[in-house]
Amino acid sequence: AGGGHTGWSRAWAACLAARTLDGALLETQLLALVGEFFMANLLATHPPLKPTFKGQKCETCFDRAPPPAKPAATQGTVTKSGDVFQLDGNLGFLAAVVEGLLQSHRGSLVDAADPVELHLLPALPPSWSDGAVTGLRARGGYEVDVAWSAGRLANATIKAVDAAAPAVVRLRWRGRRFAEARGLGDAAKDADG
Repeated sequence: AGGGHTGWSRAWAACLAARTLDGALLETQLLALVGEFFMANLLATHPPLKPTFKGQKCETCFDRAPPPAKPAATQGTVTKSGDVFQLDGNLGFLAAVVEGLLQSHRGSLVDAADPVELHLLPALPPSWSDGAVTGLRARGGYEVDVAWSAGRLANATIKAVDAAAPAVVRLRWRGRRFAEARGLGDAAKDADG
């Protein structure tokens, strides 16, 4: 048994890969999600499913069911194969991408001794060697812009966009490196170049 047999479960697997800091697995899951469950217009679908309990000892395992005998062309968000539009796959895809570029689940919003930690590029997919993203929102009321080159952090800008945002955040990138950013609009640059 395992996940990935629907768009939402494949998106969940991608999010878990990002949370566990595995950029290669994140990339694999995202490619599978797009390849197996996205239509040409980039809407995610959910296949018709049927339970499979055949010796798997899994009461929640499913296989793709055969398409309906005669799907109507005017069924709205139902494809000719019987798959239906499912927003979960699209939103999960976006969540996984953001989780691979920025994580902010560590640290305290109220304890200055344990500031919010912004982990930059925690699970960057290997094929995304160069790039940039702007306007990511992080826990605590921050907006983060990140640029990278050759798979390494080139620079980041963190802005407090909430008046209640703590004045200090802890930055992490490339594993164990830590720095503190103070004030509004501070930038961090990777010490390795």
